[in-house]
Amino acid sequence: MDRLQISFNWLNQLEPNVAQAVQSSMSIRHYNAGSTVYHFNDPADNIYQIVSGEVQANHVDSEGNEILYHIMTAGDCFGEVAVIELAPRAQTTVARVDTQLSVLRGEDYNRLSIQYPQINQILLKQQCQRLRMAFSLLESAAIGNLRHKLLKRLQGLADIHGTPHKYGIKLAIFLSQEEMGRMLGVSRQSINREFGVLQKQNKLLLEDGYIVLCESN
Repeated sequence: MDRLQISFNWLNQLEPNVAQAVQSSMSIRHYNAGSTVYHFNDPADNIYQIVSGEVQANHVDSEGNEILYHIMTAGDCFGEVAVIELAPRAQTTVARVDTQLSVLRGEDYNRLSIQYPQINQILLKQQCQRLRMAFSLLESAAIGNLRHKLLKRLQGLADIHGTPHKYGIKLAIFLSQEEMGRMLGVSRQSINREFGVLQKQNKLLLEDGYIVLCESN
């Protein structure tokens, strides 16, 4: 599969002296599995990088339906947009497993971004990449039947979390069928049916619970 690998780590794109200045201003926080990093509409006062663990971004609507937007893993940064905008948080973020985060305070980001203009240049490039990814997700959600949407979403996840596998690309994160349903706004039972069809078509397989997208023969 010819895929564009998407990164959410802007710190590793900085010049070494700039990265060192940012990292020296960060502190470490620990979150247990299931702990909330921040809630929807909270004031935005920090930027985060995952040292270890996983964090998911989601939203619960007024009727109690949860939308799972995306999942981030070690190295990924998040929380920048609301800090830059001086706006409330647009999502809720939760630690999926025991997680360690590096935290950059908003006032330190403001100081560093003035001192080192490269920070904003790199962030702008990454936000453009994230915007392209968001457009792709919107397109895949609007076009085709559930099977098509499921495959497109899995391919998008492979762009971010994929690792080479003898049959194709393996997702390095564990995703339950219920979580896939929350990503697509459908029931677990609907996802289960589509998984069954896709497995029979040799388009995906499950290996110890992890999803493998199979190469076309």
